[in-house]
Amino acid sequence: MVYVGSEGGNVYALNAATGAKLWKYHTGEGVLSSPAMANGVVYVGLYGGSVYALKAGTGVLLWKSASGGGFSSPAVANGVVYVGSFDDNVYALKANTGALLWKYTTGPVGSSPAVANGVVYIGSVDGNVYAFGLTASDAPALPERPDPQTLSPDLTLPISAPAAKLPATDE
Repeated sequence: MVYVGSEGGNVYALNAATGAKLWKYHTGEGVLSSPAMANGVVYVGLYGGSVYALKAGTGVLLWKSASGGGFSSPAVANGVVYVGSFDDNVYALKANTGALLWKYTTGPVGSSPAVANGVVYIGSVDGNVYAFGLTASDAPALPERPDPQTLSPDLTLPISAPAAKLPATDE
């Protein structure tokens, strides 16, 4: 099956070989992101600020979670759905319930998260790329972000040798 959304507010499941429509779910909001599928569930971020979880085989609504403005395409890992939002936040939601695990203020996010090597990466309109360690679906909420003005380096840490030394070039 292939899953796609439409600006008209529908999520479709299509037969990948024939293109035949298998089911349609009407959300009532524009679906401008690409759906993600994991463990028999289709997750989709909607323009109006909701995330929907639909049963992949039937299109039955499992849950929806509302928060800020439009969402990026979701990424799913370790039972957690990660999405960026135009409301200046990145969200981590429990994949099985949609419950909020944490949110982190970044600036407007229109890009989609990428997951690699245990890290979730997402770019923001503020010009930064943010990296978050994967969260377990039963993890408690993250603590508040510390004030950068109060942070200081730990100068007692040992200095290690680089893993590899690259040859110098004239260019």
